[in-house]
Amino acid sequence: MDRQDYYVEYYEVLDRVLSDYVNHLREEKEYWLKIGGHDVGVPLINLLFWQFTWHREEYDRLRKEGKSCGEALGSVKEILADKQVEEWGRQEEEYKIYDHEWYEALAPYGGQLVIYIYNARQLAYLTPLIERLEEPVLLLSEYEIPDETELPDFVTAITLEFTKTAPLINPFLKEWFPLIFQYANTFDILMRILQPKGLIFLEGCHYQQLLLATIGRDYGIPTLCIQQGWPSLMHAAFRRMPYRYYLMWGEGFRTLWEKHNPLPDFVPTGYMYQVEPRNETKKECVTFFLQGPFFLSDKRYLQEMICLIGTVAAEFPARRFLVREHPEFRIGEEVRMEWEQIPNIEMVTDGKLAEVFARTRVGVAHYSSSLMEGVAHGAVPLVYDPTEGSRYSPDVEAEGLGMIAKTKEELIGGLSRILENYGDFEQRMEKGQPLWFQATGEETLRNMVGFIKEKMPPVTLKEIYVVDTDTLTRERPVGVSGLLRCKNCEDFLEMCIDSCIDGLDELIVVYHDCTDRTPEILRQKAAQYPDKIRVFEYQPSVYPIDLDDEEFEKAKLLSPDSIHTLAGYCNYALSKASYRYAVKIDADQIYFTDRLKHICDAYRSDKKVRFNVTECISYNLYRAYLDSFNRIEMRPFRWLERIALWTHALYASYLEKMIIRYKVPVSMSGINLFRKDREWMVGLGQEHPEPDSKEILPPFNGVRDTFFFEVSADRIFRYVTETKPDGRHRGLEVMCCPNEILDAGFCWFHLRALMKEHEETLKNIEKYEDILNNYDSMTNVIIDELEGYKKAYARERRTVIENGKEAIYEENKVEEQDVILLLDRFGYAKTVDVATYERNKEAADSENKHIVPCKNTGKVCIFTNTGKMHQVKVSDIPYGKFRDKSVPIDNLGNYDSAQEEIVYLCAEEELKDAKLLFVTRQSMLKQVAGEEFLVSKRTTAATKLQEADEVVAVIKVLEEQNIVLQTEGGYFLRFLLSEVPEKKKGAVGVRGMKLQKSDRIEQIYLFADGVDTKGSYQEKEVSLNRLKLNKRDGKGTKTRL
Repeated sequence: MDRQDYYVEYYEVLDRVLSDYVNHLREEKEYWLKIGGHDVGVPLINLLFWQFTWHREEYDRLRKEGKSCGEALGSVKEILADKQVEEWGRQEEEYKIYDHEWYEALAPYGGQLVIYIYNARQLAYLTPLIERLEEPVLLLSEYEIPDETELPDFVTAITLEFTKTAPLINPFLKEWFPLIFQYANTFDILMRILQPKGLIFLEGCHYQQLLLATIGRDYGIPTLCIQQGWPSLMHAAFRRMPYRYYLMWGEGFRTLWEKHNPLPDFVPTGYMYQVEPRNETKKECVTFFLQGPFFLSDKRYLQEMICLIGTVAAEFPARRFLVREHPEFRIGEEVRMEWEQIPNIEMVTDGKLAEVFARTRVGVAHYSSSLMEGVAHGAVPLVYDPTEGSRYSPDVEAEGLGMIAKTKEELIGGLSRILENYGDFEQRMEKGQPLWFQATGEETLRNMVGFIKEKMPPVTLKEIYVVDTDTLTRERPVGVSGLLRCKNCEDFLEMCIDSCIDGLDELIVVYHDCTDRTPEILRQKAAQYPDKIRVFEYQPSVYPIDLDDEEFEKAKLLSPDSIHTLAGYCNYALSKASYRYAVKIDADQIYFTDRLKHICDAYRSDKKVRFNVTECISYNLYRAYLDSFNRIEMRPFRWLERIALWTHALYASYLEKMIIRYKVPVSMSGINLFRKDREWMVGLGQEHPEPDSKEILPPFNGVRDTFFFEVSADRIFRYVTETKPDGRHRGLEVMCCPNEILDAGFCWFHLRALMKEHEETLKNIEKYEDILNNYDSMTNVIIDELEGYKKAYARERRTVIENGKEAIYEENKVEEQDVILLLDRFGYAKTVDVATYERNKEAADSENKHIVPCKNTGKVCIFTNTGKMHQVKVSDIPYGKFRDKSVPIDNLGNYDSAQEEIVYLCAEEELKDAKLLFVTRQSMLKQVAGEEFLVSKRTTAATKLQEADEVVAVIKVLEEQNIVLQTEGGYFLRFLLSEVPEKKKGAVGVRGMKLQKSDRIEQIYLFADGVDTKGSYQEKEVSLNRLKLNKRDGKGTKTRL
């Protein structure tokens, strides 16, 4: 047979040409391939390879016309030769990664394992491995992972986007290979911010993966790639891979991989798919695995294979033939319809690959990876390769695993031989399987997880949370960052944030070991102030302020940079500050907003100020007052206190000018509340009940723990331990400032005492709930109270108890009957019997908005647009004649027509064995079993809504129906009801339709196949059953007016 193509030759020649081109650049102008110290030669070869695959058929044609290899590849060489730029100065400015816009958002994920995701198929393949890692993982995805994708809680997914800042310079790459230039800058910034403990890739044949692995390797980050398939043609995309480790299926692939990849350590760990136990009665099919017209195949070969399937199926009418398309290339509808007429051909494209292999006895393909994968599942590979220029690798015929056919006759003969002697082939496969597949399924996953844990050990909390003081030296914009440290602060947290947020440029909140609603409140506040609030979690354990003897001895031995102290906790918050000045905020303080904003404005101000003599004198008088108080116990100099109070306005002016001109550190004071003899009081100086607050001076009543300072390397918190005169041990965070700290006066209320009283109330609530819910507790309370009454009233009975006839009262039972609920458009309701309704049906239907058949002993369920369900007893609704007076439905239950609208009304008994479809304005859909609404409460949450969303429809549905969503903008989307999952009533649901900006769902239609259903948009009629049937979460079709 004559050679039919030159495809294999083309890839070999192209690889040599691209390699020579890059080597030439490296020898002549090495810096053209360097960007930020990273050599991008290998990723560049890969990129060019994918770009020049389109030249394959032209090369084949020119070679068949008698051209030489060089002549046939001439256009490729011309394109490469044109890529020139002028010489440039190669200096790159030193770039501080802390200044990048991504730093604050990504820094919390530093030190984690990073997994690069190229497409949705890769995520699906890697998900079982990710779930078993059970450690923080960051997914770096090339595509936007849908919100409904279920990922473990320890996984964070971010969508890759190019950096707007490009600190790495290379005009050659920027001009001719902008993708390499943009990705290199982006990956370099990401690696410097994240400093991951390891990088994991799948398949590893794309230039983005090679580039990220190269940059990661340059930063000393371990890189690991996992074999996904098997490239029977080892083309340029699978050569020169820079990964440190490559996890392959089995030892048999080592030689084939190492031939073109000298750098990685190839480690056999196994094949990730689970192999089902072989069922000979089930495993009877012949499966054709189709490829698209790529690499060794083209449209001619694909068409030949398609025709061959019908021919072979006719030769073996008793044999079942399965056809599986390539996920990135589907055949035409005409071929599908033709195959549907052949009874022993079945399409299995959308089925799970493992299930297909479980039914496959023989796998047929040109060069598919599935041929070798089939060996793991007991499927004999039959290679159909009609060309002279290629040979499937590994040679399945030489290895005794299968056969290779060059013609249709050889294929039919080979298939007959395999089917007749399947037992012999099966034995050879079982014998050779350990060589090619080290393990399968769960065993493979355990091997992979063990290897990853060994080579990429977890980063310690210390490495994550110890603050590098160099981060505090970077240049920051003028502004004020608030530092708020939280642990179980739900009581006053919202008020605290609302009181201080207006004055600050940002608020850094770090919470630790919270068991209350603090994290939830912080998320809500961050959503309310997205441009100002950033929230972080501090995971290390922290010694409390008050220490017992054992804790005190351990705390004294802690290193200065320990992450287990309050100082380490505060310094972590400080390291997240974006602005030049910072202020420590306490969660139990409510700030005087205007006063706080006035001080912050002074720090932000750059205006010129001058001091006058009276302001300076007032300051010195105030200092003298402080000195007299501190030195003389009996405070004889009361006149100094009065003068200090009289000159307070001048001192305030002096303070403001000192802040504006010198940016001095300032301490804020506040009003501490305490309770004595059931009265609220403000403690001043010696009158304060707190032992740590005796030194507080009026009018500056409050501990100096809230202060402003400039962020710098020498302004960090340090940990100190102390023992009070009363024997109490304490561990505190302190900040030493080289300059004097000035007092700014009252700026907040301290609510510590309120919190204590609140805690006592909560304890009482817990006690009362125990009494109500626990029969034994209630019995003990009753016994105690009766014992008390017995002691208080210890005297003989003065009355006589005699036996009397028991009185029995019987309540008349209501006879159950069918009634009709009538609810008019004004919200007035009444019930009538069925006969009355039938006599007045025409009038009733025209006058009433809702007509619901129900039982007089049952309930009516009202579903509203706010996501609530209200229940009303039918017996509470007036019953009578058709023209009798109705009453507002608002008066019969919790439904409020002023705040909500009715979207669905039904009898309670209708919900049994029913399913309800919920649809919201923002296109969130779900099905809910009706039994979930059979509750005793008068009002319950029927569904969970996102912010600014509302329910547009609640519909009782059947199993097989079509859904059409219509938007206000005129978009229609039709899909099957079966695509909407059944969820609990507390779930949000899934997205039904991708809405355009500012568009919302307006109408929903349900109908069965074949039913002519009409809709309308702007008075134009739309035939809904003629709309194209799509998948859920599409954009829909715009109606033409």
